[in-house]
This record gives sequence, C-alpha cells and structure tokens, in this order.
Amino acid sequence: MAEKIGSSEKDIKQFLDDLDLEMDEYKDTYVSKGWDEFPDFYLGKTHWGEYRPTHKVSPILNFLRQSIERRTSQMTDSKPFVDIFPYYDPLQDVADALIEILKAKWAEQSLDMTITDIIFYAEMFGSSGVNTLYDKALRFGKGDTTMQCIDPRYLNFDPSVTASQYIDRGEYIRIEQILATSSLKLAYDNDEIKADAPFEFIRERKRATAKGRTSRSVLKNIKKSAIDRSLVKEYWVQDRAKSRGKFKYPGGRHIIVAGGEIVIDEKNPYWDQRFPIDMLDWHRNPDSAWGEGDIRDLAELQRLLNKLVAIVVENGLLMTNAIWIGDSNALDADEWEQLDNVPGLKVKKKPGSDLKREIVEPIPQTILQLIMYLEKAIDTIAGNSEVVRGSVPGEVKSGTAIEALQTAALSLIRLKSRAVESLLERVGQKWISRIFQFESDERNMFSFKSPEDFQKFKFTRDMLKGPSKFFKNKEEAWKNFLFKVRPGSSLSMTNWQKSLIAMQMYQAQPKPLLDRYAVLETMDWPGRSDVLARLEAEEQAQMQQMVAMQQAMGATPPSGMKGGSAPKVSDINSPHATQGMREAQSKGVG
Repeated sequence: MAEKIGSSEKDIKQFLDDLDLEMDEYKDTYVSKGWDEFPDFYLGKTHWGEYRPTHKVSPILNFLRQSIERRTSQMTDSKPFVDIFPYYDPLQDVADALIEILKAKWAEQSLDMTITDIIFYAEMFGSSGVNTLYDKALRFGKGDTTMQCIDPRYLNFDPSVTASQYIDRGEYIRIEQILATSSLKLAYDNDEIKADAPFEFIRERKRATAKGRTSRSVLKNIKKSAIDRSLVKEYWVQDRAKSRGKFKYPGGRHIIVAGGEIVIDEKNPYWDQRFPIDMLDWHRNPDSAWGEGDIRDLAELQRLLNKLVAIVVENGLLMTNAIWIGDSNALDADEWEQLDNVPGLKVKKKPGSDLKREIVEPIPQTILQLIMYLEKAIDTIAGNSEVVRGSVPGEVKSGTAIEALQTAALSLIRLKSRAVESLLERVGQKWISRIFQFESDERNMFSFKSPEDFQKFKFTRDMLKGPSKFFKNKEEAWKNFLFKVRPGSSLSMTNWQKSLIAMQMYQAQPKPLLDRYAVLETMDWPGRSDVLARLEAEEQAQMQQMVAMQQAMGATPPSGMKGGSAPKVSDINSPHATQGMREAQSKGVG
C-alpha cells in the first residue's frame, strides 16, 4: 500500500499544507470568529468604542468576568475522587499502587491549576485541549508523565469530528506554539531552523499567499522581537501505509515542523497507540466538536447593560449641570465664555433679553428596571442564582428548602462537571499507559496526607508488576485497568451533601447504619486509618481505666465480661457505646 503522506520532505510538507488549509478554513469560518476580542472583552477593555468624546462617561460593570470566575471556582473547589479498577482480581494491588502514584503526581505537579486553566479556557472560547504526555523537562530535566492544558487558539483538528470526546480518533490533530529559535536548534540539533514566527501575539491575520492561509502571530504590541523565534507545529496524523503486511505507523504518525524544517517524523511513541490530545467543550455544538463559550452568550447583554448605566450617569450629570438657554444678546461674548456651573454664580443679563437654565428631565423609571432585569438575565444565563451566590432566596428560611434550592440551582454546574469528569477519565486512561511505559526510577513520591501536610511513599517498579500471565506483553499491561472518576465528586456541594448524609446515618437510632471508617471514607478524609487507630487506642485505654476503677471500688464484673457492663472493645465503633462510656465515667459507675 502506498504511503498516504509520503516519505520525501517535499511530499510531507505539501500534505501538511493541505491539512492546514482544510482545518484553518473551517475554524476561521465557523468557530473562531470574535476570538481575537474575547480576552480584552473579558478584562473589560473593549466594552466601549475606542474613540468616545471626553464628556461621555464609559462605565464598565464587568458581570461577565465575575460570572466566569465564580463558575470556575465552583467547579474546582474539590478534587475529584479517582478509582482504578483491575479487570482481574490478582491485579488489585497494582491498581491500588496506580491510584497512589496518580495522587502523588497530582500533588507534585499542582494539577489543580491545570484543571482551572482547562475550565477557564473552555468557558471563554468554548473549548479547551489537554495533552497527556511524557515531558522531558519535568523533575528538573529527569522527565515525568503529566497532563498539560492547550490554549484552544493553538489547537486544531479534523473538522469531520463532531464530538469532543472523539478528537483523538480523528484523522489528524495539530498543536502550535512559539519558541526561541536558539532553543529549537539546540533541542533538535538542526541549524536550518528559521526564525519565522510572525509578530503580535495570538492575533490572527491573513497572510498574502496563494492559498490565503491564516498565520498565528506572536509578541503583541511590539514592532520587533528582541530574540529570534520560530513557529512550531506538532502534528498527529493517521497514516495506514503498510510494509510487508504490517502497518508502518501503528497508532498514527507524529511529525514536528519547527521553523519550516521537519525535525521529527516517527510513529506514535506511546504504548496506547492513541493520539495524546483530548478536549473539553463547554456548550455543546451538535455540528462540531468545537463548543461555544459564555462570552458569546453574554457579550451583547454586557454591552447593553453598560450603555444603560452610562445613560443614567450622564442624565445625573446633566441634572446637576443644567443647560443655559438665552437670547444671543443677553451676554457679551466674553461673558458667554465665563458662564459655567460654579455654585452661587451671579449673572447679569441685558434688559429685554432672556437667560435661564433648562433642567433636564429625569430618566424614566423603566430604564432602572431594565438595568435590574439585565443583571438578573446575565446571572440566569450564567447559572448564578441567589443560592449559588450565597444569598438567602426570598423568604425561604428552612435549611431543607434552601438545600433543595441549591441542588436545583446547581443542575447546570453538575452538567459541566460531568463533562470535566468524562475528560479526566479519558486522560486518566492514557496516563495509566504512560506510567507503565515511563515510570522506572525508584524514588520517593509525595501526596497530601491532610490539607496541611504531605505524606511520602517509595515507588519501585515492582509495584507495577503482577502475575506474569497478565504481563506477557508489557506494552499492553495498561489494558488490564479501568480509570474512573466518581460521578459528582468534583463538586464541593455534592461532597458536602454526601458527608452530611453519612453523618446522619452514623447517628441513626437504635443502631448506626454506617461505621466511623465509612463516614471518613465518604468524606475522603486524609489519613483516616491513622485517625481511627488513634481513636481506638484512646477508647481501649478508657476501657482499661474503667475496669481499674471497678476493681478499686470492689465491684465484680459479671461472668464472661471483663470490662463491667460497658461495651466490649470490639463494639466501641458504635456512637451509642461511646456515649454510654462517657455517662458511666461521669457517674463513677461501670
């Protein structure tokens, strides 16, 4: 079978140029219109026209930024609960080790901020990319597996893919970035790499070429770069060419073009044979994997709100600075120039002429009502109701009723959290493969023991070994495990509700429905085994103290019970047993 792409440099570049043309035209036409202005609009810089008279006010009530930041905060308050399930029981120890390894990498690399970036870009532009890779620069040059957020302005892919969860199954994906030319020459040992990066950072402009391609630009608002920089394009392309009956590029072809030079052309280097790129879309688009962001929904409402506020402010200024109206001969030319709004100003007019101040009519009440309506409309569309903002809804005072309203108000957030959890599951499955492939050094790993403290464990390669029949092909060992995120665990409100229910079940009468360990596990309390061990040691010491008190008072424990009438040590997990012991101690009886 002939190669789809070709092997000569000329053929490869021509093929990649055709891919660029196809995906860039689609993205420019149907997806990224207005993206250039979104960051400035989010920051409140472009709510008004650039040229406005000096006497006009330009108020900016940036509800949009507040909305995006509040939503991002709500979705990143809690770390999701992760489970790794082995398809075969003898591999449970390996699955437990994988969970600890991933928890350590999450803590060591501060991946909470990566999730924050992913959600932020998705809210702004409608989509955000994730790259699950082995980064040689991590751990001070020793390398490590990680996930990285991809700015959607630097990402493009096969336009035939219509769902974000399937972009790694498309025909091609491209990632762009700008790097220093000298660093690229050093990294790839290629002195032919050119300094071809255009200027003006992240602004798209049409290049005068025969194909009318769009070029990404860099270094905004400067005329000349202080150092040479190059445009780097990384491609993941399906190439089903065969040689002697076998695929030459199983899992696709990985090509990197830096400064116009092909510096890498290889088969997919990862064991899972999947493109390493995944994507989160914010508002679903049934015709494309690209989503829609909040700015596209709220920008016009934000502009209209600011214009109405400007009208109110300008009206107030005019009411306190009324217009002078008079006959042209009422004052001399110099006196007209001196006429202003100084309090107590005395004005002499000529006999027979008229001069007065015209009071501006107050704005209609409907304008103020419209402003209030727009504020509520922005909150409603963004999903920020009263209970979400922490306010008491109307006259509702019942805790149960408020909780029910919170649950209903967070329905939109739960929908988004399911999309984030689905993204993490796809990324996590790839990450398991990366761990088996690249994790080899024996070293200490660190994860959170509590919100204020770390715990360490020593990683060895033996932790990833199991019965030999499951590891005959080491490159397929990852297929024995399933990465899952517990539904709803990424939301702090959901976790709080589960914890509250668990406490109620622990305090149930006449017998608890959950023990203490189950309650702490529901809360995902760090170091729960140590906490329970300390409690049991303290309670056992209390039991021994009670027995000593009984013996000192001359009491004889009933036959078969060495601890008096108090519960056995095996029963001390009961909250009622604990309460009974305390009452007995307070009364001085067994």
